Amino acid sequence: LLFLSVSVSISPSHISLSLSLSLPLSASASLSVSVYICLPLSLCQEKKGNAVSVPAPYARSHLVGKKLVSTDEFCTKIEWAVRASERCVRRGGEEMLVVARTDARSVEGLASAVQRAAAYLDAGAHMIFPEGLQSAEEFATFAAELKTQQSQKDARQVLLMANMTEFGQSPLLPVQQLQRMGYHAVIHPVSAFRAAMRAAQSVLEALQTDGDVSRVLPSMLTRQELYALLRYNPRSPWEFPDNTPSPR
Repeated sequence: LLFLSVSVSISPSHISLSLSLSLPLSASASLSVSVYICLPLSLCQEKKGNAVSVPAPYARSHLVGKKLVSTDEFCTKIEWAVRASERCVRRGGEEMLVVARTDARSVEGLASAVQRAAAYLDAGAHMIFPEGLQSAEEFATFAAELKTQQSQKDARQVLLMANMTEFGQSPLLPVQQLQRMGYHAVIHPVSAFRAAMRAAQSVLEALQTDGDVSRVLPSMLTRQELYALLRYNPRSPWEFPDNTPSPR
């Protein structure tokens, strides 16, 4: 799965968000309670709908110098998110996935990351997001060791998410390889944005140097290509494409 990422501001005491998109979408907000929300999203066959994710406060994922909250404090935040998810369902909303991120690998080591992830599952998290793993072997080891630990407690499936952000600590691994390791979701949070910014830079440099954008026209979508991509007909009202899978 590929995710689009946006940032939002949310009051720590109140979350009020509503979207009718069928695109995979992740929205993050760094707060004192450090909660980010992932909105309409199919993560795996077992779970569908919305997801609530709770990362640690807040150093960007692949930067050095991070500090971790205690496992107990983070488990409390997960329990808050689980209760919010259950309350949403009781009010008629879709089921939400609680995704717990651990940044412990770069601070306390891989073994600590596995132990923290196991505690987060015990606290009610539905999916684990191990951040900053530094090799393919670490991705495989994390998945195998966490699943072994959980199999000794209960029969729940351990759902895992991998972050394939560029220029970070983790190698860029194919989705197929991560799937074989046991990961159920893969995010590329800023890939399209980085490429778009490089393209925008080229356009602005051409405009500054040449006074027009003629030399970068081949890199642009034509009007017809843009309309086709958006499924837009200027002669009729535009409606967001419905990509919801048909019921089986």
